[in-house]
Amino acid sequence: MGLVGCGKVAAFHTYALSRLQDKAALRAVFDIESARAREFAAAHGARAFDCLETMAQSGLDAVLVCTPPMAHHTGALPFLNHGIPVFVEKPFAATLAQADAMLEASSKIGAAVGVCCQ
Repeated sequence: MGLVGCGKVAAFHTYALSRLQDKAALRAVFDIESARAREFAAAHGARAFDCLETMAQSGLDAVLVCTPPMAHHTGALPFLNHGIPVFVEKPFAATLAQADAMLEASSKIGAAVGVCCQ
């Protein structure tokens, strides 16, 4: 699984993933602050990426977007466009246009997109 956004909310989701043991694991992370991504990745045994597009091509099964709401669509679209299912932290999007863009990408390629609640 991949994670976009390595702030406070990401820690809750990473803990939940760790409880799944052999069923899911954090493999890749991205943050707009690359130093924070590298630190988070090192702490959780994952690989840090500097580019969402490159991360989207790394063979992930799913991605969790934990950025501020205004950036949910930016974090989700590269993965949806590669057919990777995406979970977005609530709220789903900051604007109707951003929500529509994510839903359109999801529908076009057939990758699921949903809201995760902690």
